[in-house]
Amino acid sequence: MTQNYFEIQNQNKLLRKITLIWLALALVLFLLPVIFGLLMRSIQANILPDPNHLFYNYLTAHGLLMVGIWVTTALALLSFTMSKYVVPSAKLIIISVILIVVGALMLLWAIFIGDMAIGWYFLYPLPMRLGTLAGRIVFFSSIGVLGVGWLLWSIAIFLAIAKKYTFAQTLGWHYIIKKEDVYVPPMIMIAAVSLLAIIICLLIAVILLLLYLLEFLTPVANDALLMKNLTFVFGHTIVNMNLYLVIALVYEYFPQYGDGEFKNNRMLALAWNSVLLVVMFAYFHHLYMDFAQPDAIQYIGQFASYGAGLVAAVFTIFSVLAFVYTHKMKWNFSSILIYIAVSMWTVGGIAAVIDATIPVNFRMHNTLWVPAHFHSYYFTGAVMMMLAFMWAISLEVDSAEEKPWIKKVLLPVMFIGGFGVVLMFYFGGTSSIPRRYAVYPPELHSGTVYAAIAVGFILLFLAGYLILAGILAKRFMNGLRK
Repeated sequence: MTQNYFEIQNQNKLLRKITLIWLALALVLFLLPVIFGLLMRSIQANILPDPNHLFYNYLTAHGLLMVGIWVTTALALLSFTMSKYVVPSAKLIIISVILIVVGALMLLWAIFIGDMAIGWYFLYPLPMRLGTLAGRIVFFSSIGVLGVGWLLWSIAIFLAIAKKYTFAQTLGWHYIIKKEDVYVPPMIMIAAVSLLAIIICLLIAVILLLLYLLEFLTPVANDALLMKNLTFVFGHTIVNMNLYLVIALVYEYFPQYGDGEFKNNRMLALAWNSVLLVVMFAYFHHLYMDFAQPDAIQYIGQFASYGAGLVAAVFTIFSVLAFVYTHKMKWNFSSILIYIAVSMWTVGGIAAVIDATIPVNFRMHNTLWVPAHFHSYYFTGAVMMMLAFMWAISLEVDSAEEKPWIKKVLLPVMFIGGFGVVLMFYFGGTSSIPRRYAVYPPELHSGTVYAAIAVGFILLFLAGYLILAGILAKRFMNGLRK
């Protein structure tokens, strides 16, 4: 018993060090996609020239790095936070971190040296036509390396959960059928649902990569619609689940600011199990204009798009609102930022549901409305939530106190900057400004104006973020020395 206790304590220390190292690294790495986004909007605003035609290289790196950094950060925050309940394998996580860093470096090489300017979605057949041969090989190798890293980390967390709870308990089925009296924290259940979906979509990614490899080695071409489906069921699902991993952390962190907790129950279990049933089909709204898809699949996609977000979102939103209404809250940087980020997640979710409606999708999907809804729930939603969790952890590990100016000055600067970026996308979407355009023609002059305004908001966010990142990195380094 004593030996096991000390083994757990030592593993917790190692897990703590891994988490702090990654969080500090993520703060630095995040600057890359932000800078790429700034460069893209500057080119669209005619502020910067693009003589080397690197816009689509920036676009590819911005999207893939943004998702890669924050999927990994969500896994790091989750494994650190749930160590109070279960302890994931620190050794397996170390291997994962190494693979993810190597994969990210390979990805940057492929995009900028191998000229794989194919977009974050890398839709077939672009990866077979663009870039150098070495660039194609390194690009797909990097996706494989990153996928293995995420898969190992997801498995490490899931195995840790499985040591304490049965599969049925982990997914909260005993709450639904009321057979056992075993308490499972909401964070554990929501994380398990999300991790299961991540593991499934990463296995599908293996099929996708094998089909690309088959085309590399043989003269046989793949079916374009099949490749598009596989790409989106992988990419769309992992992004959705990245958000839901963050929502799992909201259930754990937010109640602490009101001296309470979110309880697990039948309704919560039903809500998140329904997500697991439909989330793998939510990507179909990206294929409405692929007329070769059977009509039945398109309608399934519309209702799955509604179900994947609405049930969990509505339940979480009402839980947060009810908690605030019934508890005396301590409003500091973290709690305010979580609350605002949940609100922006709501805005992005509503915009996504609007876009997922078939008649609207035909008119809006290829406009800036799509990056608007995505940046709402991911940038001003999930990323902001993770920064709030980082702040809470930094106070804990460095035994620090929050200065009043942090929430009075820094928080408004970052939020106004982030909200402005998103708002310019929405204005562009409602003005029918196409997405993916590097330079807008004179007929789309309003797109140029919105891009120029967005540049100012990006710089405002960046100014606040640099201050926050400096404070956080210093605290994480102090925490490593303890």
